[in-house]
Amino acid sequence: MSDQKLRIGVIGIGWYAGTALIPRLRETGRAEIVAIARRNTDRLAQAQQELKVGEAYTDWREMLDKSQLDAVVISTPPNAHTEPALAALERGLHVFVEKPIALTPADAQRMGAAAAEADRTLMVGYNARGMGSWRTIRRLLSEDAIGSLRQVSVTACMDLRFIWRGMALPEETQNVFASSAYYGDVFGRGNWRTLPDIVGGGMFADVGSHIQDIALWLANGAPTQVAGFAQSQASPAILSALAHLDNGVLLSLAFNDAVSGGETLRPFYSRGRMTFYGDRGQLTADWTKIMSTEAEEIWLEQEGVRTQVEPAFESVHPATVFVSTVLDGAPNLCPAHEAARTVALTEAIYRSEAEGRIVRV
Repeated sequence: MSDQKLRIGVIGIGWYAGTALIPRLRETGRAEIVAIARRNTDRLAQAQQELKVGEAYTDWREMLDKSQLDAVVISTPPNAHTEPALAALERGLHVFVEKPIALTPADAQRMGAAAAEADRTLMVGYNARGMGSWRTIRRLLSEDAIGSLRQVSVTACMDLRFIWRGMALPEETQNVFASSAYYGDVFGRGNWRTLPDIVGGGMFADVGSHIQDIALWLANGAPTQVAGFAQSQASPAILSALAHLDNGVLLSLAFNDAVSGGETLRPFYSRGRMTFYGDRGQLTADWTKIMSTEAEEIWLEQEGVRTQVEPAFESVHPATVFVSTVLDGAPNLCPAHEAARTVALTEAIYRSEAEGRIVRV
């Protein structure tokens, strides 16, 4: 294990970077946050003070030119991932980028090619990949606990009305947001999550990206043919999709971000289930929290006998793994070519629904 400290610059100091990524990086004891960048001058100054970071820039390009860095963390909206990632890789820096990696498969592939050419780590921040429950399921599948995997079925519903309808959050929640340098422009009417050109679609491209990645990662395949159906192309995102993967596995998805969590408007209400069907049994995982989350119950059925499975691994955060990958050569939790599969699936589902046909990827 290297004693070196990773010097990191963070591009995009919003809710997640300030409250999750930077604390996780610092917890490793092996990462130094040298600089931060954000366009909003007032919020940049507040974040710099709260996070106690020495350098702050309103232009990430200036940060790359002036700061002494080994790596960057990119936590901007999805439409602003590609350019800073390519610029950082060109300078020989390692890159941790939030999900989804890009808005198009072509941009995702460009980023992966640039990382390979620079011989630098490019990791995408899909949290579920580090969680003990999903890692346990991945091991069970790799050990053929249910035989050869044939199908994966995913259902996910949530209550995101407060984002796409601009509904008021509970007063105590609003007070927390208002007092922070990180939350002000993340939720509520007109925030970037409600703008399709920024997130690559509706909530299915944003929150649903986590769910798609888990399914493709555990199925160990990429989409080749996709059929998508939507109740509406606008928010809410109520859609179903079918995909044929390159390893023969069939994937079905049902996603709905307009299922009430109660009129008290419980932020981040969610219910989900993912089932894996093999020729000798099945695995089922249930969760009740939004975005990337642990599977709270795992059930394994073999030859008609159903047993509950406890996670066999501790959970780790992608930002923690990123430090180990760069400094110690640990495996990349989510390389660019795998993250590109999710972008391709999202794009194909939207295209299929819009054009009324099966899309070949």
